[in-house]
Formats: sequence, structure tokens, C-alpha cells
Amino acid sequence: MAVALLAACDQLSNPDTPHVVTLPDPAFKGVAEKYVIYGAVPFKTIELTESGDYIAVQTEKFDQPGEKLDKTHVGTYTGSDHKFFLKGLGELVVNETRAATELILTLDDGTVIRMLANVEEDSLTGSFADNLCRTWKPKETLIQVMGDEVPTSLGVGRIFPGCDPSAIVAYLRENDMKIEDDLSGYKVETISLTAKGTVKIVFAGAEPFIGEWEPDLATGELSYNFGDDNTYEVISEYGTGKGSLSFNDKDELVIILDAVITATDKKYAAKVTLTLQAV
Repeated sequence: MAVALLAACDQLSNPDTPHVVTLPDPAFKGVAEKYVIYGAVPFKTIELTESGDYIAVQTEKFDQPGEKLDKTHVGTYTGSDHKFFLKGLGELVVNETRAATELILTLDDGTVIRMLANVEEDSLTGSFADNLCRTWKPKETLIQVMGDEVPTSLGVGRIFPGCDPSAIVAYLRENDMKIEDDLSGYKVETISLTAKGTVKIVFAGAEPFIGEWEPDLATGELSYNFGDDNTYEVISEYGTGKGSLSFNDKDELVIILDAVITATDKKYAAKVTLTLQAV
């Protein structure tokens, strides 16, 4: 099944009844940064997010000669100023100089890795970014399947608590749609968006998905990309997609996506509306 579950968010204003979103700043907004590492070292990037998560991408040797595979470490961090403790990875010290940014990563096993990095310059700024760049939890998901050949028993759609693809699959199967994968384990726990263009989805029973997102703050449109691996079909048919988004009057993030549901006999157009609450 290829149901789009994610895009990202921006504040859209209604000229008749404007709503001002008033969310508090995330706890680690002041130290959030993404470091792009260069040189012959095992790490490519280390990002400290606004919500207190870290995402560290490590390059490892692959089985085939000359090939390498990226390994992503994720977890939470604490600390401030220039010293941070990355749970499950180690201690990170950031030294800023005029010439370069030096990172000293002491792994939990005692290994010390010294690296030089550039700070990622592209960043979302302003009140829109302040509101959207944080961690969100799903409140509810509305699924609507459209087209002339859609079973009439589906009606106009159904709202599900949270965001559990397996519950959506069960509903579709009950209404004569032939879906092979039950998508168990992909219940969404949180979705994190960062000002550096990173999106992370945490599931209840599967490894997190890390991707990229790019919002148009003027229009509320968004593009996202999780790569072309078949794993990401739980997100969208090809791991990429677009969406439209807004905040409601409860300061909840509302994402509306055009999606495709792939059954064994055909593909169906669908619309997914995801309502999220700030963590």
C-alpha cells in the first residue's frame, strides 16, 4: 500500500478570520544546528534539532569493494553552549573558530574522532519556521478514497485516532479493497521537522524514517523526499510527494495530501488529512 502519511507545515492566513499561532519555542531552539563534515572521517553530518533530538549520519564500508553505506544514528541529546551528550552515541564538543568549526566526538566506547565541519547555511527563519520546526504527534487521520470504481461501502471517508496505517488497511480490506501488506509496526508516534530541512518519523514498531522536506512559506505548499527505496512506500508511492498545509484555530497542524493506494488489482486516488499536535 502506498498511502502518503507525511508532508510538512506552514501557517496559512485567512484574510477574513486570521488566526495567530502562539506556540512556545522548543526547548533546544537556541542550540539547534546542522554540521556538514568534510575530510576523511567516518561521519558526514551531525544535526542537533530544536526538539532535543540528534541525527548523525555515518559512512561505513559496504560488503562490495569500494562501496559504502550510510548508517544513521538517532536519539536524544542534552547539554548547552558547546558540549552535548548524545544518548547512545557519545559526547560532542563544538569549537567555533574563525577558520573552521571543529567537532570532537567521543564515542561511548572511548574512541575520539576529531572532525572539521561547515554549518549548514540554508535555514528556515521567521515566525512560520518558529511554529513548524518542532516535534509533532498525530491526533487523527482522515482517509478518503476517490474514483468511479471505489466500493460504495467506503462512503465519504473515515477518521482514525492517531496515525496507524494498519488500521487504515483493515478498513480498506473490510470494504473489498485488495491490499497485500498490512503495514503493521508503522504506527506513527512522532513527526519532527527541522529548520535545516530534515524530517524524521518515529514509528511504534519500525526504524525511524529520515528524509528531506522543503516548504514554500508563502503558499503553504511542500515537497518531501525519503529516497527511492521500497521501504518508503509506506510514506508515498515513490518516497516523494507534495502537500498543502495549515494551522487550525487550536494551533494544530493540518496536512492535506493527495495519495495513491496500491491494491493488487489497481491503484486508487485518495486524500489523506493528518492533524498533529505539538509535543
